[in-house]
Amino acid sequence: MAHRREKGRISRARLYLRLLEYMLYSDTVEFTKYELMNKIPDLPSQRQDRISEILNSMMAAGHIEIILSRPNVTYYKLTEMGKNWYKEYGKEFLKFTSIL
Repeated sequence: MAHRREKGRISRARLYLRLLEYMLYSDTVEFTKYELMNKIPDLPSQRQDRISEILNSMMAAGHIEIILSRPNVTYYKLTEMGKNWYKEYGKEFLKFTSIL
């Protein structure tokens, strides 16, 4: 019998890279969690708290920053460090994870 993967589950590393990739290649400069969850394929199936954890990790690494925070919405922006890191390391790693 074939082993079945948990439906809809994406690794933390792949989520991180998908978010960076979307921010880098999007025509938009600022992003909300809602926008990210609804515009990136596969993300609507992820829990909001899981996306929040990834966004917090990205901020801790200096890859994104908050540009505006209101009581019910936060706007994020990709930093130069995030752009450079994705271009140097993330892009190839995302390709690698897609074949696993």
